[in-house]
Amino acid sequence: MKLVFKERPKSAKAWAVDVEAWMKSGLSKAAFCREHGLDYARFFYWASRHAENRISKLVPVSVVEFDKENGSTETSRSASTAGLTIRMGSFVLEVASESVDEQRLVSVLRAMKAVG
Repeated sequence: MKLVFKERPKSAKAWAVDVEAWMKSGLSKAAFCREHGLDYARFFYWASRHAENRISKLVPVSVVEFDKENGSTETSRSASTAGLTIRMGSFVLEVASESVDEQRLVSVLRAMKAVG
């Protein structure tokens, strides 16, 4: 009789640790998986999930200017025209609108990542 031991599945937190280590390593996903003995398909899945979680944590901010002479703060008039620039690979995304549809932004970022 041959006994076969299965490895216990890794938790989402354990995969998140691996994904963070990969992001800091500078290696490709494939090279990182080879070096650490990880299943590439599972790693790819968890890296995608990790990216989705990071993107979905976008929060609105307001720009505040500090007047040194009067020692007061006021919301910037330029806040409504302030923009966001995201560089990913060879793409540059400039968002100038004060109200951005989060789902649309996530879709665009995913597309940029897939192509670039």
